[in-house]
Amino acid sequence: REYFLSITKMIEQQQHRKNATSYKKKNKNPLKGGPGFILTCETGRERKCQQEGLDILKYYVLEREGGLKVERCEDTTRSKKNLSLDDEIKELKKEDKKKGTFALYDTGARGVVTFLCTLPNSLIVQPYTNNTITTELVENEKQKPKIDNNKIQCNNPKVKRQKTEENGKENSLLKPNPIWDPIKTAYHIMKDLREGVVSAPSSRFVTRMIPIQVSCTTNKEEVRYAAKALFAMNNNGSTATFAIRPKRRLCTNLKCMEVIDLVVGLAPGNWKVDLENPKYTLLVELCKTFCGMSMVENLKDFGNFNLVEAREQDEKSSLNKIT
Repeated sequence: REYFLSITKMIEQQQHRKNATSYKKKNKNPLKGGPGFILTCETGRERKCQQEGLDILKYYVLEREGGLKVERCEDTTRSKKNLSLDDEIKELKKEDKKKGTFALYDTGARGVVTFLCTLPNSLIVQPYTNNTITTELVENEKQKPKIDNNKIQCNNPKVKRQKTEENGKENSLLKPNPIWDPIKTAYHIMKDLREGVVSAPSSRFVTRMIPIQVSCTTNKEEVRYAAKALFAMNNNGSTATFAIRPKRRLCTNLKCMEVIDLVVGLAPGNWKVDLENPKYTLLVELCKTFCGMSMVENLKDFGNFNLVEAREQDEKSSLNKIT
């Protein structure tokens, strides 16, 4: 009898392992690099936050104007059909049911739900490779001055030419014509909440929706690469103020001060630090081994991406109108 009981336990354990492995295979994390959103909620409300957040993103990305740039999505079947904008949105909804516009990324942090965009041509920054760091090191060594007969001869030509070459290298980090920018979607979400738009889907469990323009690991080289690309994307040659705001959740690889030290030297030379009222704010969200970054202009206008506070502002304004 004990022998048969032991065999049944072994069979149950094997079935449990098979189910666990099959579940892990179905719920693989998507590739990092693309844009997305980090949603925060109370611990234990992650599943409901996931459902509400996905409904909100699908509404603003596929239906509302200013979300996804549908006309730039490259697809041979659509170009042959010459469909209208409404028909393309319907086809995108059908594709979303099959493939999914957003994929859930499990960071392992409680109270956090992360979605990454899986559409083609959604990358804002060129994907990171180890060759990018080696080429930068080689170029830096070439630009160092050579000493010959106690005379310093610099290989760099005029300052104007050097600036144009640097701008060309920085622009090579960016992807041309990305189809979606999460910051624009976040702007429309906050605007509709403050104005009390009824047609937009509501949220009970989502507290904040933080846009991510670049996603990577917490590796120092990848963080520097992503930050350099975001600085280059917002650098138009004029003077500006900026601030760096890192947020860490269960991350042991990097500390907040380490992130600031890594990134602050990559800002353009004519930018100055302003912690009180900066024009640009570099958001760095660290969740275990996952890192999401975005460069937000006038962060105070977004209300720290707090949906609860935006909803309360709408309720106060409606009460003031009644009184």
